[in-house]
Amino acid sequence: MPTIQVRIDDQTKKASTALFDQLGMSMSEAISLFLRQSIMRGGIPFTLTVPEKQKTNTEVRLNFKGRDFVLDYNFEEPDSVFILSRRDGKLFVKDCDLANIRETMEHF
Repeated sequence: MPTIQVRIDDQTKKASTALFDQLGMSMSEAISLFLRQSIMRGGIPFTLTVPEKQKTNTEVRLNFKGRDFVLDYNFEEPDSVFILSRRDGKLFVKDCDLANIRETMEHF
């Protein structure tokens, strides 16, 4: 089977490896998925844009085990996220390491 080598900075590799571990896949499987989706869609499988001003925070909304969460990701601190959840009309915020998102949400 052919091999592809990719050069990437340490922070991106660490953060993406942690994310793919949480998703139950290896870096190789994630790259393979990207390549297969590119072929299937006939291009990059997501929209490429040039932002007017680079954001420093990005929010991701998700539902995990029937509960709604918002993950606030700060690009200046790539190893940590804020997890927000609302219960009984109150907002709860928890700071966690990227590698521990799943465990944090389970016990949040």
